[in-house]
Order: sequence, then C-alpha cells, then structure tokens
Amino acid sequence: MHTVDYFIKFEFENKLFERKVKEVEYWHLIRFDIYNSIISAKNNDIDLFPKSSKVSKLNKIIDRIKLIPNFIRFNPLINLKEKDIIVLNHSRKVWNGDYYECIYTDKILDKLRNSYYIFESSYQNKHYKSKNKDNIRYFDYIDLMSELKIVIAERIKLFKLSANELSELNSLIDNINKSFNVQLDKRYYINKIIRRILQYKFRYKYYKKVLTKVNPKILIEVVHYSTTNLIINRIAKEYGIKIIELQHGTMGKYHIAYNFFNKMRILSFPDYIFLFGEYWREYTRLPLKDDRLIVTGFPYFEFKKNKFNKKNTANGIINILFISQGPVGRKLVDIAVKLHQILSKDKYNIIYKLHPREYDTWKERYPSLLNTSICVVDDNKRDIYSFFESCQYQVGVYSTAIFEGIGFNLKTFIVKDYGFEYMEQLINSGNALLVESEEDIVSALNSEENGALNSQKLWAKNSTNNIIARIEELIND
Repeated sequence: MHTVDYFIKFEFENKLFERKVKEVEYWHLIRFDIYNSIISAKNNDIDLFPKSSKVSKLNKIIDRIKLIPNFIRFNPLINLKEKDIIVLNHSRKVWNGDYYECIYTDKILDKLRNSYYIFESSYQNKHYKSKNKDNIRYFDYIDLMSELKIVIAERIKLFKLSANELSELNSLIDNINKSFNVQLDKRYYINKIIRRILQYKFRYKYYKKVLTKVNPKILIEVVHYSTTNLIINRIAKEYGIKIIELQHGTMGKYHIAYNFFNKMRILSFPDYIFLFGEYWREYTRLPLKDDRLIVTGFPYFEFKKNKFNKKNTANGIINILFISQGPVGRKLVDIAVKLHQILSKDKYNIIYKLHPREYDTWKERYPSLLNTSICVVDDNKRDIYSFFESCQYQVGVYSTAIFEGIGFNLKTFIVKDYGFEYMEQLINSGNALLVESEEDIVSALNSEENGALNSQKLWAKNSTNNIIARIEELIND
C-alpha cells in the first residue's frame, strides 16, 4: 500500500477531521505539512520544497518594511464595497512584457462581466506589478498584525493547552510515528499545530470583516490548502458563499491535498473544483460529489498553445527538453549530462529548464552542467511554452509542465525517481514512457518506442467560455 493510501485511511479511521483544540478543528490546517514530513522522512529526508538562495534576516526585515505602504494603498479592510466575487489569486506571477499576471485567474477576469476584488498574499515578501491595481487588495496588513499578536501570545504564554489537549496532541504524533515508522519531532509538531491554531484565531476576525463588507456571492481561489484560504473557506461556508477552486497543477491519486478516504463535507474545502480535463476527475479521490467536479480547461494553457504550437524543425536538430524540480534535479542532471555525452551533437540538442527555485543555486547544486554545451535555462526571459514549440521530446518526473508538454504533442520520458507515481496513468495509457537511465532514452529514441499521444482527456477546449458560463450559473443560482 502506498503511503498516501495508508495516510488517508489512517486519518479517516482516527477521525482526525473531527478533532478540536481550543474549539478549532485543526487537522486540515496541518495535514499537508505532516504528510510531506512523513514522505520526506521515508525518502532519506529529501527536501520536497528546496529554497532558493538564502536571504539574510536583515534583508527579510527590510522587505517587510517595504510592505508598510501597502497598509494604506492596498489595505484589505479599508474602503471596501460590495462585489459579486472575491478572487484569491496565486501570488507567484509571470511577467508578460508589460506587467505580471496570475496565469490562473487573469485570463478569466479579462472576460468577466461581474464585479470583483482580488486579494493577494505576498510572494517572498514582495508583490509584483499587476494590471488590476484598482481591484486588488493585499493581505500584508492582516498578515503582519496577526503575526505580531502570535508573537505576543507566545511570549506571555497567553495560549496554554489543557492537560487533555496536550495529551491528545502527544498521542497523535506518537501514533503517526508508530504507524508510519518515522520519528517526527513531537515538540516541533505540537508547536506547529499550536501556531496554526493561533493563526486561525487571529486571522479569522480580519477575514470575517472582509467577507462581511464585500458580501460576495462567489469565492474563487487557486490553492485551497494555503493557511489563508483554509481559514477564509470556513468563513465563506458560514455565510453561504460558494467556493470555487481553479486547478493549478498536478492532482492525481498521490497529491495529498486532493485525496481523501471517501466523499465527505469538509468546512475548509471548496464547494467546486474546475478541472483542466476529465483525466483529473477520474484519477483523484476528491471528497466532493461528481457534479461538483467540473471540467472546464485551463485558459492560460489554451492561449499559449494557440500562440506557440507550431513546430520549427527547419535546421533538422532534434531538441530534448529536461524539466527540472528540486527533489529530482540531481537525478535529471546526471541523465542529461550522460545523454549529452552519448548523443550526436549534429543531430540532438539538450535544453535543461530549471525550476524557478533552482535559478539562484544551480551552479552549486549541479556543477556537472557547467562543463557542457547543454543549454541551461535559469531565468523567465523565455516562456516555457516557447520551448514546447521548438522541442520534440521532454524528460521529467512529475512536473505539471509535463502534462502541458503532452498537450503540445511532445513525446515524453518519465524518469523513475521520487514522485514518478504521479505519472502512473500517463505511463499506463501510453502517453509517456518510464525510463531509469540515459541508455533507456537512447534505446527509445532509436526505436521510436514512445506511444501515440492522446491529450484530449488532459485539456478541455474552449476553457475561458466554459469557466465564465459556470461562474455566471453559480452566481445566478
């Protein structure tokens, strides 16, 4: 049994979603972190979310100070009017030549006829230029005030667990360690649970004011399992506000945020999920009934496909695109370098696309790339979709970009490394070939052993119109 299967069975049998501390149902606030800690421990403490270059404490403080002007101009509590929709966008944005855009929400907002506010958290203590400056508000004030209250509460020991509550949390971590054969630090995780409960209590009042003033009919979010969104979802459910989550990446049956033991009502989970394609509904154990899982497509992907999907092979060179991620980067680099040594430079060219978190550190992490003619992409000056246009093959493990590459008709190799299980159905359906080494890739290139592509289930068409129509239906219902 895979760890994710055992985990969702474990939390169901132990009724973890029903457990409370200080009247707060805390499990959904912490389950993503605990599951990833279990996975990391069982994979020799692999870093699932490697950080980019270190930022000094002084620079962090300076960045926080720079956010203070937002308390006035973009304050999330001042001068709010009633709107039809609140949008909780993705704070990590993409530069499009004139401004930064949220690739999940902006294409929809361009066509939306309803009134809306965008509420945004900072990304690495920064916000990026947006064209929606009149409709946008930042959570900086709420985040800072809540953090100050938490620090004070911790210092003066305002928040104390009862003997029964402390015993329950101790038993929980003991049970997790025993059941999953790991050694999570009990004190660390109890403190982490306490901090999430404090965040819930202190942010709850602020978010409630926002929802009361705006009085939206619909809430649209991108990542439901962020702490901010989990809290806001609880309030939205109390007010009868419908919550839509837009799919933002890989789901499948191994992503813990989207897999549950059975259909159940979770107050911090969205009411509807708008999916890229039918594939995700079939292979993800979501807690919602099927009529709440709505296949709409992904407007940004569809826009880019229409713009870039014109293969250019005039020079006769075959381009192989490697799609990197921190947890699997060293394995991918090793294969890329060895493949580069084997393949003819007159016929093949290798492009190594780093993950944004790897941009600052790749020369230290992957020194073997420095002594090759492999094209290393370590910035966002070129859109990844432009590489899909110029490449014929892609190599990766479990990145969402792999699904997009298949949508661009790239023949696909999945490297058997951490997380490859996410691609199980792609491999079984013939949309990708599982490989373990550079020799496997060379063999497949020579024999053309890479199956026929069928991306129709992955990406629904006419996505923008689908989403707008569904939003209008829910508002008018």
